[in-house]
Amino acid sequence: MGRSAPPTFWADLRRRYGEPHRVYHTLDHLEACFQALDQVPLHQRPPWTPRDRFCLEMALWCHDGVYDVTRSDNEDQSSQWAGQALAATGVAEATIAPIQHLITTTAHGSSPPDLTLGDGLTPWLLDLDLAILGAPWIQFQGYECQIRQEYAIIPDSEFQVGRQRVLQQFWQRNFIYHTAYGRQQWEDRARQNLESSMAALTTALDA
Repeated sequence: MGRSAPPTFWADLRRRYGEPHRVYHTLDHLEACFQALDQVPLHQRPPWTPRDRFCLEMALWCHDGVYDVTRSDNEDQSSQWAGQALAATGVAEATIAPIQHLITTTAHGSSPPDLTLGDGLTPWLLDLDLAILGAPWIQFQGYECQIRQEYAIIPDSEFQVGRQRVLQQFWQRNFIYHTAYGRQQWEDRARQNLESSMAALTTALDA
């Protein structure tokens, strides 16, 4: 699709990621994901076909197309929006379906996603989306502050309990990242960041 996509697709995408309630889940987040992808050395990338690459990139573009902190189905809604938007640009259904599947996996639930389908793209999408967890501490702190701003309608104590639960779910996994590259690049620092953030949340809750 790329440059041949109708301007209306990109205009809608920019509008969505520019919604005023978004602080972290903006076009800056997408740019960071693509930068992380571009930094993967060629010898560490899977032998993706052009179609694979297209599916991965479109899933990245669309995975936060719907973002409402009061909902629990953002990923499903984003998947539906992506399907409709891509169909309107002429993308074949056989290509849209895996893109929609990829988007739904970014829910990052309490348990690791099922990767037994072996599509080879899901692990990379998830790792790129979560690369921020393994960022330098100052950058990670900025991310945490931005998430708090997005949940400004939630009282501090309620947010702190919920946020600690989310971070702990990641920390308790055998591995936060799913690819060998992700584990090498971000795993150790992500665990350090999570531990520091959870400790700060515990201190705030005990105050």
